[in-house]
Amino acid sequence: MANTPSPPFNFLLLDAASAGQRQDEALVLGAQHESFYKGAKEENRRASPYLFELRAGTPLAAWYFQHGWGQAWGVPVFASAPFEEVYRHFRKFLMVKTEEGEKLYFRFYDPRVLRTFLPTCDAAQVKEFFGPVKLFICEDVNEESLIVFSHFQGQLKVDRFENNLKL
Repeated sequence: MANTPSPPFNFLLLDAASAGQRQDEALVLGAQHESFYKGAKEENRRASPYLFELRAGTPLAAWYFQHGWGQAWGVPVFASAPFEEVYRHFRKFLMVKTEEGEKLYFRFYDPRVLRTFLPTCDAAQVKEFFGPVKLFICEDVNEESLIVFSHFQGQLKVDRFENNLKL
């Protein structure tokens, strides 16, 4: 029996703080999801970033691309690992230390932050941040295009495409 490759897993990094009260709509659309702020009080979870399973043609995909795309609500991600592994990978980036030792929240799930951050990374940082991720898809500054970030052996690749993701 031949090994057939499995398709990439598809995910959405959703910034609930940016989505505001609309995040409740995402939470009931049936997709597997988990808050990155485990154990947090409800008021903190409402501002939490989430990882969602995202599949084309699902209610969550339609909801996100109709309401959230262009609003900086999140970042679609394609990875070659299951949900739990991708969740653990991203969780380790929630807090970062400055050179002065100050701890800060790192809002990598905000496309405005991610599209600024990734081009500043060296090869080792790119490999570490991507981990099991194959592609990050970000809104561009204008709604006319989108940015796809990928890498090969730590060399960041940045491609811009005409935005045809709106449903």
